[in-house]
Amino acid sequence: MALAFPYGHSRGLRRLAGEPVPLSEAEQATYDALHAEYERLEASEPAEAEELDRVARRLAEIDVELRGLEERPLVYETAEVARAGVFVSVDVEGGLQIDRGYVRPEDEAPVEPVVPAGGAETSAVPAGGGAVAAQPAAIAGGASVSAPVPVTGPAAPEEDEGLRPLPERLLIELSVHRTLALRDALVNDPDTAFLAALHALCLRTFTQRPGASCLELDLKSAGFGVQPPDLAASAAARAIDARQRAWSAQLPSEPAALWETLVGFDGDSRAALFAHCVSFGVNAVHEPWNRAPQRAAHADLLAGAVGLDMAAAGWTATVDS
Repeated sequence: MALAFPYGHSRGLRRLAGEPVPLSEAEQATYDALHAEYERLEASEPAEAEELDRVARRLAEIDVELRGLEERPLVYETAEVARAGVFVSVDVEGGLQIDRGYVRPEDEAPVEPVVPAGGAETSAVPAGGGAVAAQPAAIAGGASVSAPVPVTGPAAPEEDEGLRPLPERLLIELSVHRTLALRDALVNDPDTAFLAALHALCLRTFTQRPGASCLELDLKSAGFGVQPPDLAASAAARAIDARQRAWSAQLPSEPAALWETLVGFDGDSRAALFAHCVSFGVNAVHEPWNRAPQRAAHADLLAGAVGLDMAAAGWTATVDS
């Protein structure tokens, strides 16, 4: 627990995608009644100023009640809860702030080894072709390891010629040909190239497992060693965190399922997700020890392209700033 966390404290951690607790029958009835009242009041056209003020106050009250019903606590898988952690802090209004469901890279479940098709992961065959059996062999300290021990009896039959593994050199050469051909083919399919880039960026942004893509595309997100004291509570920080949570809830936690999920997205969703991932790579921080005038100039061009207005983005001048 800490009184305040710097912005980006959860960078590099995987956030669990939980399922919201469903509304009870009574809560659903309350939600429907509040929603109907909100629509009725919003459609009304009070003639008197006093009545208009009363309607505005009631709409604000209903909005608070609806958000209280919509922001449900999340339920996570038991296996995931065992390796996840929680951040506890105090929000800007002095209330308790609990941020659940983060997994550190060192707490991730170990990746199961891939067993080649048609055989075990490893095998040991002694000279002469006899079969072997794993037997414990003593080592220093009293522990033991499995050591191959010859088994008496008839020799194991020769493997089928078609099941013998290819030589490593041949595999490397074939994979080089395939890599070059794949590069050339991807040029002729911009949509798939975009999807592959989005897939690689999502692996880095949401799962911290970039090695699950054959596309060696990396995205660095600069940390902020020097931070204003109110950075985490800024409008931009809260908007970015809200988008990250919303996308995390839509994307699978396992890299193997991510590709199919992205294939199912429409073009607008892919474009919005791509922009979200790319945005983490922006670095326009002034660093006296690392002057980069070209980077600063490009940041100005980027700000002009997106029409950045710091006042409209929520920044306000203070005595300190």
